[in-house]
Amino acid sequence: MKPKIKRERPDFSQRMKTRFPEFDAAWNKMVHEVGSELVNFIREKINGQKSLVSELAKFKFRFVVDNNFIFGQIKGAIEKSKSIEKSFIYKLLSSKSIQIFAPPLLQEELYAKINLLIPEEHREKAIAYALVILTRIEVKDAQWVENWMAANKLIGEIDEDDVPYLALALEIESHAIMTFDDVFHRQGEIKVWRHGDADKVITNYNSGFISFLIIENSGVLLGNIIAVIFRFIKDLIVTLIETLVMIATGTIKTLARIPLPFWILIVGMGIIFWEDISKAGKDIFSFLKEKGGEILSKLKVVVGEIYELLKGFLEVAGLAGTVAFELLGYLLSEYINLNDQLKEMKFDQGIDLTGMSAKKV
Repeated sequence: MKPKIKRERPDFSQRMKTRFPEFDAAWNKMVHEVGSELVNFIREKINGQKSLVSELAKFKFRFVVDNNFIFGQIKGAIEKSKSIEKSFIYKLLSSKSIQIFAPPLLQEELYAKINLLIPEEHREKAIAYALVILTRIEVKDAQWVENWMAANKLIGEIDEDDVPYLALALEIESHAIMTFDDVFHRQGEIKVWRHGDADKVITNYNSGFISFLIIENSGVLLGNIIAVIFRFIKDLIVTLIETLVMIATGTIKTLARIPLPFWILIVGMGIIFWEDISKAGKDIFSFLKEKGGEILSKLKVVVGEIYELLKGFLEVAGLAGTVAFELLGYLLSEYINLNDQLKEMKFDQGIDLTGMSAKKV
């Protein structure tokens, strides 16, 4: 009789520690820089997104930028004798994963500030830099009156010139308003998170897929938050895969042992609906096994999309020279490995764990 070969369940959650032993230290530093309270807020926000997976297919970060932020980038480039192509805002505008918006008021305010504050000998270069940036920004006003009313209610009495920026951010479900203007920190309805002397994040001004950030300053905080977001998305996907494997191998036999994020993700992918789960009743485990291959196929697409997003963010994060750059690099490798393991799992032939021992994982 041939000896039975013990097939170990792949433990995706341990791979990060074994492949990148320095990851924990990098992650702890990241949490310290961003702040544990905000990190926990981001985790809760992502965990509550039912449409998370399906929206990743069309996902891009959408930022609204104001004249103060762009002027700061132009002024900094001139003072350091650098081309505008080396600036943080230009890198954002060049990223395929990021869209930058501004209201028409931006151009008028920016040129006025250049004429007022840039020395005459540098003014022509500053205007040329402004043109390079403005031609890459999508300029539009908010169209819906309710967004203007909401923005005016929040900050209109403090500074009416900033209302068009917030109204546009609300309308396009922007993920951030990049600004040095303190007006957003002097209102009472939007929560403000402060980091150091300059970096600030405001939350709860919007709803939707990770639409809750207003960011100040440069790429440091932005890179950190992007890394945090995609770490938690990876954790959710790992939870889904591990749960599928345990269902297929009979390790999980009761509904009570299936974690809530699993249900949120599979419903969010549009493959299974709550009505399907109700109809399946006691046969829910057989139903999930039948749908396993379809779920994995969708996950392969999602993991590939996240990989492309992360590649786009690496160059931006690299400008800041922070731990975020390393962390995003680790995560990029993790998504590659995750995709490789997804390819080896075949639900239509039963879960195939051949070669997926702890050593390989």
